[in-house]
Amino acid sequence: MMSFMTGVYVTAAVAILCTLGSVLFVLRLAEQAQQENQRRNQHRGIGIPPEILKALGVEAGDTLAWEVGKDGTVRVRRAERAVKPVECP
Repeated sequence: MMSFMTGVYVTAAVAILCTLGSVLFVLRLAEQAQQENQRRNQHRGIGIPPEILKALGVEAGDTLAWEVGKDGTVRVRRAERAVKPVECP
């Protein structure tokens, strides 16, 4: 037969495991939501004419910065160059 304190410890352990399981479940849901947002943002591209990209020296993977002036003009510039993988000889 189980003593009273053993029952308390078992109940506490079950409660802790349920709490940890709930936390892990919520973290997994948050991770899935973040991945879905990233996936959506990747498909929300803006078409930029090739001659503009060439004039800016933009290559695949580069980051662009958009600036809106007080008069409503919009300027675009290359903000960051994409990191190229190092090729081994």
